Parts: sequence; C-alpha cells; structure tokens
Amino acid sequence: MSPELPVNVAVVADPSPAGDGTWTVEFPDGLQSMGGVMHGGAVVGTMARAAGLATGLRVATISAHLHSGVQAGQATITITPVSAGRTATTLQVSLAQERLRATAFFLLTSDEASVDLPVTVPPELAANIPPPPASDADIQRSRGAVPFMRNGLDFSMAGEARVLAGGSTARIEAWMRVRVPHEDTAAVATMLLDALPPTLLVLRTTPALIFTIEFTVHLTPAAHLPQPEGTWYYLRQHTVWAVGALCVDDAELWTQHGTLIGTARQMRRSMPETRS
Repeated sequence: MSPELPVNVAVVADPSPAGDGTWTVEFPDGLQSMGGVMHGGAVVGTMARAAGLATGLRVATISAHLHSGVQAGQATITITPVSAGRTATTLQVSLAQERLRATAFFLLTSDEASVDLPVTVPPELAANIPPPPASDADIQRSRGAVPFMRNGLDFSMAGEARVLAGGSTARIEAWMRVRVPHEDTAAVATMLLDALPPTLLVLRTTPALIFTIEFTVHLTPAAHLPQPEGTWYYLRQHTVWAVGALCVDDAELWTQHGTLIGTARQMRRSMPETRS
C-alpha cells in the first residue's frame, strides 16, 4: 500500500461465528502499526467486539497480552467462558493466526448505559480539555504516519508535545475520530485507547520500536452509548515509569462533550537495538 494514497479503513473488524465458541475475522490491509503488523488496539478492539456479540453483554474491563504481531488476513478468535454470575461474566478470549497471537480476559456486565447516568471523576481529570478541531484545516493527515493512523483516523494534535521533538515531559494529547463509523462504541474506544504513540517517543529525537506487550482497559457505561457519526474523541497519555527496556503508559479517552469513555494502562517494551 502506497503511503501517498491513504484509504479509509475500519479500525474495528466484525467477527463472524464459526461454531464451538470460535469466530473468524478478516483484518484488512492498511491497519499496520510499527513493525508492519496489525495495530494492537485494533486487534484487541476486534476481540472486544467478538466478546460482546457472543454474550450480548457490555465489556467493562479487558486485560490483554499481545504475544506476537498479527498480519493482515484471516484470524480465529476462540471464546471460553470462565465464570458467569448474576451481574458479571468473565471470558477468556484468544486470537490465533498460524499460532497464538493474543490472549485476553474480559469482564462483561449487564449494566444499562444511559445518557442520564452521571460519571463522576476528579475535577483535575476533566479540566484543561481543549476544544475539538473546528475545521478541516485543523485535521492532520501525515503521509509519514503509520498506516493505521493514516488510513483509519483523522487526528489533530493538542498541546505542545510532539513525537521525536526532544520534549522534557513524557505526556501527549490529541483529538481523534474514526474515518469509517462503527456502531460498537466500546470496541472503537478500546482501539483508540491504544492509538497514541508510546509517550517516551516525545522525549526522543530519533525513532525507536516500542511495542505494547500488555494492555488493560476499563470502560465506563458511557462507552456503550452510540456516538454520532463524526464524533471527535480526546486522548491524553503519559508515561508512569520507564526502566531499561520496559515502560508503562496511562491513557484517558473522552468524547468531545467532555464525557469520560474509558481509561487504559499498558506495558511496553523497546527493542534492544533501538534503546537510547
């Protein structure tokens, strides 16, 4: 795929039931991240879609381990019930493509989402959210971005931090919206919570391959409300700690109307030849 010709690609793939707890899914070309493999958030978001479709319940938490990169093409998702209670169900969901690529535990609930349900957060979290992009002139479509950003998302950087700018603080923020609308807000939110680049890249001036190896998501009930087509989401992410090849990033996801959709924490590992 030529970097000169961005195309619109859905950031969440829709799995189809294959029987015996398995689902098949086709990952499209154009959602690659660093290293030429499928973007991890798109993989876990698709697994979240399968979990919701299989149970009719709402995803509340995800704890995913990404074992190796997923390629464009067909993959198999296997859903195994772990525990089913009156208010919560736990599933183990695995994704294989020639071999096991990702494993995740999902906690799903039957809690109803409501536009009138208040979401209480510390005031400092909701503060300082900048206005969303006001016009197409504010949308950045970098030809140098990794494919999933170039083909799946519109984005507009917020704040002053930029990747590879040699900044002093490992913090980054941006507005994003999906090019191809999807009805499953929770699956889209899962993908977006992994959409920002590793925050340590803000401190660097040279590229580095830094991969997610563990990804934990907590979704609010608002993540199960439909969002209008063209909705902008605000993402804010910072590095909690970095030691040697490992680091941990925390992220928050909000709607353009200031509603918290979810939070995430992920552990990343830098490739040895790219450590600074």
